[in-house]
Amino acid sequence: MFSFQSGAAGRKILHRSREVARYVLLDVVGCRPAKMAACRFIAGGIEVMHAPGHCAGQVALLWRPGRMLFAGDVCTNVMGLGDPVGFESLEEGRASQRKLASLSSDAAGFGHGAPIARDASTRFRDKWGTEEARKKSAA
Repeated sequence: MFSFQSGAAGRKILHRSREVARYVLLDVVGCRPAKMAACRFIAGGIEVMHAPGHCAGQVALLWRPGRMLFAGDVCTNVMGLGDPVGFESLEEGRASQRKLASLSSDAAGFGHGAPIARDASTRFRDKWGTEEARKKSAA
């Protein structure tokens, strides 16, 4: 369930996770999470993963049953896989990209750029995966 509120702190989204039964509060204007765990599940088994870097409150979504990754602004696919326009924290951004490279998905969607319809995991590992993961993917 999503609801929108406005107030002194600006527009906020309240997200109530069914499994956790508590609210996660995100400041939409400044991308500042008031409370954010590493991963939460929402309707349909979609995993919500904290993926900071581009902005502190950035999330990525993974739908394992459909093998679909929603990368948001962790990266782009404008002229091939690449970085977002900017990073609030380059170190956190690279860590988030490596996190996505460790996931298993066939398809991927982005905040900017064309979706990837097949072999998304391989393309992410080739771009941001560890050396060990890239060798495993090539074998």
